Amino acid sequence: MVVINGNRITFVSRTAAVPLAKNTHVIDGRGQFLIPGLWDMHVHSAFGDWFPGGREIILPLFIANGVTGVARYGRRHSGALRLAQRDR
Repeated sequence: MVVINGNRITFVSRTAAVPLAKNTHVIDGRGQFLIPGLWDMHVHSAFGDWFPGGREIILPLFIANGVTGVARYGRRHSGALRLAQRDR
């Protein structure tokens, strides 16, 4: 049993012998797996004027697939991209 109060897991047990608050959400996890949120450590975010609605599309997909954290390394424009734009 996994007990969630608000947006936090507050109790995990193999049995259902725990007093529950009125607003507590209980998930019966028998035969299931519970893992912490996953991190995607190499993200190419598609946010900006060139992809309208990108934020509304991509962020829910992360959550739907268990990804609760992302890391995006680098800057908005790399040195190579700036050089390519300069040489146009």
